[in-house]
Amino acid sequence: MNEVIKTFREKLVSQFADLGDPQRAQYQQSYMKTEMLFWGIRTPEVRKIVSTLISEYQIETAEKWDELIEYVWDNASRREEWYAAIEILNHQKFKQWVLPDHIVLIEKMVVEGAWWEIVDPIATHGVNRMLLNKQEETERILLDWAQAGNIWKRRAAILTQLLSKKKMDWNLQQEIMGHSLLEKEFFLQKAIGWVLRQYSRTDPQRVMDYFTQNEGRMSPLAQKEGMKLIRKNKLAK
Repeated sequence: MNEVIKTFREKLVSQFADLGDPQRAQYQQSYMKTEMLFWGIRTPEVRKIVSTLISEYQIETAEKWDELIEYVWDNASRREEWYAAIEILNHQKFKQWVLPDHIVLIEKMVVEGAWWEIVDPIATHGVNRMLLNKQEETERILLDWAQAGNIWKRRAAILTQLLSKKKMDWNLQQEIMGHSLLEKEFFLQKAIGWVLRQYSRTDPQRVMDYFTQNEGRMSPLAQKEGMKLIRKNKLAK
């Protein structure tokens, strides 16, 4: 194991231990409904610590970056260490390295993380960056995930373009969501509704047309979430 990577993690854990709040950690664990322990650190603090360490330790190749993420992830004893691995994945400094070459690691994080607060930032930032960097290859991955038996891979595929606004590939998004429209799973329907609600800020007519075209196939949850802003704006007028 590279000494820089080991030292990076040691300092990360040391700072988390210093800042940890046991009372907050207990609340976080209860709120997230997980058996995994927490340090009791707020997300901005996690982000600041990770950014400082990235500046301090030179990660000069995509291979070392991948190795660092996996080492922090695999050795995590508390949930904020998973958050740290995600921050390293999504960090602006490494955006050019987020490519399909690293999909094995990213898929592992999605499958093992298996909860919304882990999967969502991986999808909306990491996988989205991959889509921007290498569109065709990433599209194939997303379409494969959209049909997976694992609901978290499906959710990740649905949410990848959540923040895309005018850059949304609407045809791709419709195809991805189409594989889960008839699924009863809460986390899939919530994701579909969330994407449609966000996209309605950019193109409300497309979203309304989508609901019309899929009448009878949309779950009440997806409809409620997806039409929330459109209904609100109509009432406002």
